[in-house]
Amino acid sequence: MVFESLLNPVLNPLLGSLGYFWTLMVLVFIITLIITLIYKYTTNQSLMKDLKAELKSFQKQIKELRDQPQKAREVQKKMMQTNSKYMMHSFKPMLFTFLPIIIFFGWMSSHLGYYPIMPSEEFSISMEFNEGIGGDVELVLPDVEVLNGLTQPIQAGQATWVLKGEVGEYQLNFKFNDKIYSNVVL
Repeated sequence: MVFESLLNPVLNPLLGSLGYFWTLMVLVFIITLIITLIYKYTTNQSLMKDLKAELKSFQKQIKELRDQPQKAREVQKKMMQTNSKYMMHSFKPMLFTFLPIIIFFGWMSSHLGYYPIMPSEEFSISMEFNEGIGGDVELVLPDVEVLNGLTQPIQAGQATWVLKGEVGEYQLNFKFNDKIYSNVVL
């Protein structure tokens, strides 16, 4: 992503120092501030306020004219025209806010999309097999602590290990039918 090179130097240290929750709160505040400022400076605030007041008065008139459907339809027609003016004036800032939202959400999905495995936290890793395959699968020379044994039986098409490790990237090698299969865990 092009904008990632701009956002990473600023947001990655924030993520590292504040953690996931507070980084998310800071990003929500920044995005909300950007959207509010764009709406404030790209719309005619007094016109928007007048159009909103006009819409409210039309709604009130329609409630009062429940017994007279013909007059209520005429008021509703005026209300629709005013509503379309209101929408046209709010469309421009929506276009301007769309880009920052997409940029920030793109960064957030790549950095906050999954909660990481924390150091010394237990996690499990599984291998999936086709139906009817049986036997044992061995975890070969792991650099992480294996809590439930190096060799696991295939049960219901799956073999699962419970692991724990320190910070780092680990290559896990699995041996099945004299073949080695690898997976990297960060």
